[in-house]
Amino acid sequence: MPPRRFDSHRESFLALLLAIFVSAASSPCFASSYLPIVTTVPDFHLLSSSGSQVSLHDLHGQVVVLTFMYTHCANQCPLVAERLSGLESALAARPIPARNVRIVSITFDPARDTAQWLKTYSENLRADPDRWLFLTGRPSEIRSTMRAFDFAADRNRAGDFDHASRVYLIDRAGRVRQIYSTSFLDTAVMVRDIDSLLSEGISPGNSSVVVRAQFPD
Repeated sequence: MPPRRFDSHRESFLALLLAIFVSAASSPCFASSYLPIVTTVPDFHLLSSSGSQVSLHDLHGQVVVLTFMYTHCANQCPLVAERLSGLESALAARPIPARNVRIVSITFDPARDTAQWLKTYSENLRADPDRWLFLTGRPSEIRSTMRAFDFAADRNRAGDFDHASRVYLIDRAGRVRQIYSTSFLDTAVMVRDIDSLLSEGISPGNSSVVVRAQFPD
């Protein structure tokens, strides 16, 4: 029996498929995280405990775990700090360069939480300054940053603050991708989510679905 011959249309179709396959194999390919884009936030300019200026733009290209806090808090802030310390230890034990993930704690009590005080506080936590930043700054800049994250802290009669506790997971393009409440601040879950963001590209075109989330208390 003579060999079957492909007609010209089928040969052209197969040639097109081959061209597409070769093009896809030779082009950069970015994975997409399972985490949607919750919101985007503007840049901020604050002061680190070492005295250097830090902006959100400076952290682009890194996955950022961000929270608002104040060091004189006797309620939720110490619990969040303990969980973040556990996250830092978990990340340090894995083959992830410190520059790829940053934990950022921003005080909303700059009158007491000066750069020098935050330095002492971070040292007491044994926080790695290459991985965990503590930021303060002008009250107006801090208030603006809090509004951008839809976060509020109200001073009470005792001189302390009433506030929710949230931890924001920000991707390498500077977009919020997850918000954890204290109840769901689980190290294993955060590490998994961080790995998911590290595995994707930083093109603004990735995971472009923006959801309007109800921010947890």
